[in-house]
Amino acid sequence: MFSNNDELSQDTVFDVLSSARRRETIAILREEETPIELTTLAEIVAARENDTTVEELSSQDRKRVYVSLYQTHVPKLVDVGVVEHDADTGEVWLTSQASAIEPYLHNPEQSRRWHRYYLVVAVVGGLAFLATSFGALPFVSGALLGQILVLAFVLLAGAQFLLAWQRRL
Repeated sequence: MFSNNDELSQDTVFDVLSSARRRETIAILREEETPIELTTLAEIVAARENDTTVEELSSQDRKRVYVSLYQTHVPKLVDVGVVEHDADTGEVWLTSQASAIEPYLHNPEQSRRWHRYYLVVAVVGGLAFLATSFGALPFVSGALLGQILVLAFVLLAGAQFLLAWQRRL
């Protein structure tokens, strides 16, 4: 059995995360932040895997995912100390050890598309410089526009840094 004082090795983390179903399980438990019943967890995982809603799932899809979670994936997560499972209540939840795998996880739904923000600032700034060079913006000098553009990039990078730092806490 795994002790909370033990650190997860990189090999263990990669082994745990090698399964899409385990990654999805961890993601759901991170979103819930409170214990969730294994049956409910299985329904959510199945719905996401089948790109549908829980209500539209077939009983076969529910059962297939439930059995897989119950027999394989949750025990694996329990063995490495990332998840706890109360067999009496059927509830599953993340342990504090789950934070060790946080740097390896990427949830596109929770992350911003920062490259798009930088592209927008660059394109708008480029168009503004072009407009200034043709005299379309006579009230704005090239130097002022450059300062505004640099400030926009600094603020954007600062926001990205702060949000990433906040997620790690």
